[in-house]
Amino acid sequence: MTALEAKAIQLYLADLEVDEVEFYNELYDHIATAYIERTDRALGIQEFLEVVMTPRFGGEKGILEEMRKQRRFVRKGIYNEALSNYISFFSTPAGLLKSALVLGTTLTLNEMRFSKSSISTLLVLASCLPFLISNIVSWRFKLKCKKRKLPFYSSYTNQIVVFLTAFFVGVVQGLPDITSRIFYGERFSLLRHLETNTTVLSIATFLVIIYGWVSLEMIWRKTTINKKITSNLLPQ
Repeated sequence: MTALEAKAIQLYLADLEVDEVEFYNELYDHIATAYIERTDRALGIQEFLEVVMTPRFGGEKGILEEMRKQRRFVRKGIYNEALSNYISFFSTPAGLLKSALVLGTTLTLNEMRFSKSSISTLLVLASCLPFLISNIVSWRFKLKCKKRKLPFYSSYTNQIVVFLTAFFVGVVQGLPDITSRIFYGERFSLLRHLETNTTVLSIATFLVIIYGWVSLEMIWRKTTINKKITSNLLPQ
């Protein structure tokens, strides 16, 4: 395939506003393979895209529907893996060993003079650090795409991992705070409530540290940060 033919496919996908790397690569590879293997060799790339590929996809609506299906598949896979990893901390030998390490650290801090502030700091770090790192990874990927002038600039996988890492802060802290402000006109701090009982604070911290651990594992395993996913579209 010539550079002009490759560019035509990129422009075709740009017109469809396909800008997420997973779906872009899948569609690009599918179109390029179909074009190379076309039976009518007289068809140029533009005519092939209009006459063959667009009807095959079911038009723009068909492509968008297929992307929605793929998004659901990616989203479900990440959530299921994260849940499985969390449960493994209480059901597998390796997971139980990790849980024992976390629990031991939490109990040790519980016996220290400044136990409450130390445990609270751990809880905040475990819930906020993965969110910060996942956002850095996501922005780094976008900047990398822009620097290399790639035809896409985001990753749906990254977006879902960011959402996963934001779950604790958003749902457990953010949502109750917003609700409290609306109905009672005052701020709500889950951390402040937990700090009234050191035992409850320690249990919550133990569970949130595991959540943070799982989130960091998902960032490492799932986020789109390595070069191989974009190598076939990089200028030589």
